[in-house]
Amino acid sequence: MSSRGSRAKRASHGDIEKASTEEFELLQRGTQNDANKDSRTIDFIKRNFKAKVCDLFTEQRPSRRSGASYRHGSAGSSEDQDQLCQCGFAKSDHATTDLLVADDVHAGADYLMADGVHAATIRSRASVTTKNTSSQRTRLEATPDRPTNAFGSITFHQSRMVFRKAAKYVRLSNESDMNRVVELMTEHWNLVKPEIKPGVILSVVGGGGHFRLSDPHKKTIFDEGLIKVMDMTNGWILSQGMNSGLSKAIGDAVREGQSFQLDPNGEITRAIHCIGIAPWNMIKGREGLIVLDENETTEVKYGVDQVPNLNRLNPDHSHFLFVDDGHTDEMKSILETEKFRAVVEERLRTDYPVVCLLIDGGYKSFLRVVDSLERGTSVLICKGTGRMANILAEAVTFFRTKSDWSDEESFKKSMKSAIESAIKSNLYLKDRAIVESVADDIKNIAIKYQNSLTVFDVDKEALDVTIMGFLDSKSKDVTNRLKLALRCSASASAASKIFAQLTFDDIQAEDRAELFKEALINDQVEFVKLFVDNHALNKDEFLNVEQLRNLYIETLQRQEALYMRLVLKDLKLWVDNGNIRLNHVHRIVKKFTRLYGDLLYFNDKPENTKDKDKSTNRKLNSQKYFDHPFRELFIWAVLFNRKQLALFFWENCPDPMSDALLGCLLCIGMKRKMQKLCEPFAEEFRLMKRY
Repeated sequence: MSSRGSRAKRASHGDIEKASTEEFELLQRGTQNDANKDSRTIDFIKRNFKAKVCDLFTEQRPSRRSGASYRHGSAGSSEDQDQLCQCGFAKSDHATTDLLVADDVHAGADYLMADGVHAATIRSRASVTTKNTSSQRTRLEATPDRPTNAFGSITFHQSRMVFRKAAKYVRLSNESDMNRVVELMTEHWNLVKPEIKPGVILSVVGGGGHFRLSDPHKKTIFDEGLIKVMDMTNGWILSQGMNSGLSKAIGDAVREGQSFQLDPNGEITRAIHCIGIAPWNMIKGREGLIVLDENETTEVKYGVDQVPNLNRLNPDHSHFLFVDDGHTDEMKSILETEKFRAVVEERLRTDYPVVCLLIDGGYKSFLRVVDSLERGTSVLICKGTGRMANILAEAVTFFRTKSDWSDEESFKKSMKSAIESAIKSNLYLKDRAIVESVADDIKNIAIKYQNSLTVFDVDKEALDVTIMGFLDSKSKDVTNRLKLALRCSASASAASKIFAQLTFDDIQAEDRAELFKEALINDQVEFVKLFVDNHALNKDEFLNVEQLRNLYIETLQRQEALYMRLVLKDLKLWVDNGNIRLNHVHRIVKKFTRLYGDLLYFNDKPENTKDKDKSTNRKLNSQKYFDHPFRELFIWAVLFNRKQLALFFWENCPDPMSDALLGCLLCIGMKRKMQKLCEPFAEEFRLMKRY
């Protein structure tokens, strides 16, 4: 090997050793931060969420064990499965396993409730043996001394290699404080960040255990539209979270469109958040989700069935809320869980746009939609997906468009026939009077809530366009409408229409600046041009030091800014979380060009808390405006490789010739720096070929 090659190798090993030391220190700090964060989350969960548990295991008589209705317990050992309590759950589901045989219970049959559940507040045998009807319950109660015993993260395992980040979960009572539930999701699970908030939350309702969109064209339209909406809005999806039917179809779509990225702290984050809200007592293998140490987060492995399974979790969901209502009856638990989800929608709607999406579905799905409508949540009906979605879509269209209802009887006749077909699995609904009642309910809902119901035809329309249009029509705030248009891929024309409907006096100056910054960060050239062409910004006072600094900081958070972060680190200019100052930018530009300097950049340094005079001067400097804002934005665009934006700003620069030279030198400097950064790794891989 040549001496040059040896030097290259030594330099490479030195760089790697140094990088490894820095990475180890970062890892140590990150691990400590994660531990502190986990501790806070565990404390929050234990203080705010309860589990509904039977306090005393009371074995059923053998004659009672034969009933299938009592076999909803955990998938534990065969011994535990053979030992069922009078509450209907297996022995492993109990807070204590002190055996009390039912023959010893004087209360006898009175102790067993109609729905297979006995009182959860029993504290001793004495209280059990006392025949007291007031102690009887139709479900278990969450007691103050029973914090939830299941929380942590799930790693899904299956035969084919698919990368999945662990999903977070918690078991909680259906009577939990909804403010605390939202706090868990937004703050402790970090689903909301200052720079990333959901533009829409889609709660998907309907389907059945065997639902699937069999038409490939419909499936493609639905899947692509769903993912586009999530990408454009940083949205969330709420579903039942099980590995069958509609929840599995949603999970499949999410898996195909899911992407992962590193946040500034080095944590892998999902682009799409899909939250499953499922009944606790229906989950197969739920005993494995219970924590062994209540002071530590549980990390569990969960197998994935290759075939759809109604009682197993879908592996493509990112978070799970397991709703514990104390029932052993699956149908009652499903209804309670869906009611819980409707309340979650209602609470989330105070902060974010929420839409209930009806796909296919039967009678229970119709009741679920009615619950959402009564709570003020709008519903989008996916016509063409089957059963109740088609019926309700036809009803909404008929009663909304018909000025003359002379043919209403004919329409109701065809609707009744469709209802009978849609609810054929519910034998108790086959009575003609009940079908008549359901038809009347559908008519009343279609008329009463017509402003909250939107029909999407999967055969003719694009889901993303429909949802974005729906959100735009519901938003009365001009700024929010512009934000929605910003997030829409075909947004320039939509924005032009909004611009045509208003003057910029309708929008606060701060909001205009924020919208302009969002367009810059998202590299939306057409939007930037619309702002400039419509004189939305005061050219002399629209870019100050603080605003430009924040633009750099927020752009550095983007995944495509990775190479810029590497340059900053190589030049020893990187600071934690990317909170750089313009002084750092000044030093990069100075190094690459040797001919550019600006005092506003130079004076923007980190705060000096010890020197009050300097600190005051720097605060004053932050509010100073640039004389030539387009030139500063041109430099920003070049450094972040925003070619089209760079060309647009260059056209508006005061001195195009010198600024073109500046841009050229910056590009050459960045190229050389990246080459230097990559060469050691290239050499290392070249040497690896020998092994």
